[in-house]
Amino acid sequence: MRRILFLGLFALLVLMRPASAQSPREWWIWSGDRTNAGKFWADAGTGGSFKEVPKIGRAEGTPGLELRFTGSGYRGAGINWKGWFPADAADDLRDYSALVFSIRQVSTVADADLTLHLIDNVKRNSKQPVSKPVRLVADRLIPKLDQQWRLVRIPLHRFHEQTMLQLDRLWQLDFSNVDGGELAFQIDQIRFVRSPMPSSESPGKAYSATVQVQWDAPQHAIPDGIYGVAEMSGEDLQQYAIPLTRWGGNTSSRFNWRINADNGAADWYFKNRGEPAKSLEDTGYLRFLNRNRPSNASLYCTIPMIGWVAKDRRSYSFSVKKYGPQQQVEPYDSNVGNGLRPDGSRIAADPADTSIPAPPEVVAKGIAFAVEQTTRDNSAATPPNSPPSPARIRYWVLDNEPMLWHQTHRDLHPNPVTYDELWDRTERYAKMIRQHDPDAKIAGFCSWGWMDLFYSAADEGSDSYRRHPDRRAHGDLPLVVWYLQQCARYRKQHGTPLVDTLDVHWYPQGSINGQGIYTGKGKDPRLAELRIRSVREWWDRSHVSESWIADTQGGEPVALIPRLRQWIAENNPGMELAIGEYNFGGSDQISGAIAQAEAFGVMARERVDLAFLWTKPEGSQAAVWKLFRNADGKGLRFGDRWLPCTSSHPQLAIYAARASMSGQLTVVLVNRSLTQPCQATLPEFPEYRFAQAFQIGESAPDRVIAAPDLAATQPRTLPPASVTLIAFTPKPK
Repeated sequence: MRRILFLGLFALLVLMRPASAQSPREWWIWSGDRTNAGKFWADAGTGGSFKEVPKIGRAEGTPGLELRFTGSGYRGAGINWKGWFPADAADDLRDYSALVFSIRQVSTVADADLTLHLIDNVKRNSKQPVSKPVRLVADRLIPKLDQQWRLVRIPLHRFHEQTMLQLDRLWQLDFSNVDGGELAFQIDQIRFVRSPMPSSESPGKAYSATVQVQWDAPQHAIPDGIYGVAEMSGEDLQQYAIPLTRWGGNTSSRFNWRINADNGAADWYFKNRGEPAKSLEDTGYLRFLNRNRPSNASLYCTIPMIGWVAKDRRSYSFSVKKYGPQQQVEPYDSNVGNGLRPDGSRIAADPADTSIPAPPEVVAKGIAFAVEQTTRDNSAATPPNSPPSPARIRYWVLDNEPMLWHQTHRDLHPNPVTYDELWDRTERYAKMIRQHDPDAKIAGFCSWGWMDLFYSAADEGSDSYRRHPDRRAHGDLPLVVWYLQQCARYRKQHGTPLVDTLDVHWYPQGSINGQGIYTGKGKDPRLAELRIRSVREWWDRSHVSESWIADTQGGEPVALIPRLRQWIAENNPGMELAIGEYNFGGSDQISGAIAQAEAFGVMARERVDLAFLWTKPEGSQAAVWKLFRNADGKGLRFGDRWLPCTSSHPQLAIYAARASMSGQLTVVLVNRSLTQPCQATLPEFPEYRFAQAFQIGESAPDRVIAAPDLAATQPRTLPPASVTLIAFTPKPK
């Protein structure tokens, strides 16, 4: 029997941090070669204990902590470095990124494991830990727990993401085991560590870089579809020539096109909502398409395939009167609960309280209506002897993140989606779309991130994908690979593709001091540098993710786009690739502009077909759309034919393209360094002359500024943390 030790890490710290002082690089909890404090407790079975023992520490001759469990059932032990006094004693660990300690097993259980929890001193009704459990072996933090000392490093986000754990009020470290049998461990050198400091390069000292551009090399097309958004004003859609916008998100899984209603799902108390429509023509997918019509932008439109849609604009799933007290209620209506009892257990809802069935034939009526109305409206809006308006629904997207339905839509779909259910729904709903709109393309399956590239939701189980029975039942193939093979098999059998586009979603997962890359705000240089580095997950085959992702799949690099391109080439050649949702955040400062510019450049180079920011570009992100799509306000944009290019320095990125119509050459230079200017030497382009240059910089990260000083001087000086576009026009012949 596999032994699982629940090591509830209720991290207790000895000293309160001075408010004005910077935190030390390491914050020690307990170590045999240091002075320690605190109190121990144990309920570890007959003969079990948790105590300090001489000469067992990692350093020779020093004490260590010995943990012994005996008997069966629950066994627990722990240490409170605050000694439980006073009651509000705690330490603030928000400046730290990881828990580090050394451990070895002194019993001989071959498959022993440890599960950790961090605990704060917040008084709550429930006595259960609020942090996420982290298991050392099952979560691949260490290969095994054996008789040799193992150094463990656990990112703090593994404990606190999407929980109520307060990192500024930590105070206790506990261990527990529920499997039975005797287990013994020695533990030492427990501490919290800070993230690596920002670049050590001297502030203000310029570095030199030489870039090369193969302006006469073979070129591949850069699709305009990579500049997509989920939301943008009509004026900006037009001036940036955005060809597609996406309509989707969690609420689209339950959208009722007839009454213009959806459900807030787990994002908002599983409550129906929507705006009344004046007529049927103002409902559903046409409402979203009509917003695009003045700019001629088409729609990448999500349809529900979860099997239910909202029945009205007011019902909700978890009535407090019906189901009793719940953890949270809507601020505006105390009868609208979140479906979790005070102890955290889930309430089983009746789907009929909020929804009506929506099999493929029901959804088909909405698609047929949209196609009919779009054809009619485009014809009516077209002047005589002019081509029809291109605004239409060009892509139908098969729902949104189905591998999260059991969480996001647990009131309707409490069971995790399997490989077979995913394909069954894909086949039934995609066939229906083909029948009613044969000219449109179909995208699926809309993964939520890293893990569902490899596993179904059913694979997660209670062991965090360790056994993954669903995947093993399907040839032990990664979910996306298996899905691509089903698409290829369908195409071979029927002579036409069922799904045209592989759609994946991606949000960077790292964090600094509890601030995520996507959601974090402020000018912390560590967060800014992490945001900039995180774009490497899209392309760099040597870059290991600086997040929990590194603890999965053997710690292999993500290399998202090359990985997906290879899977497509090997399993369903010719399929398009869409990044259906992404956002690197940072719209309030320059690192957001740098990350977004790199995202555009990487997608252009790595041949992504479509991409959609969620939801709309703001601040420094919006400036990047202007730089790439209308830098001078007169139509200057990054070219549509990729040019191979390289940089001699890792802090300077370069992306280059040519305009197929005008022949204009555009070069984007990204100075990733937050502290150092760059002296960049560009090659001579004998067939071109300098036209103009524009820049986004730290002093005004939300603006595109003309940079005439970058004319023909060599080297060109690029400020720290800047994005520069330089345009060259062909010389007259």
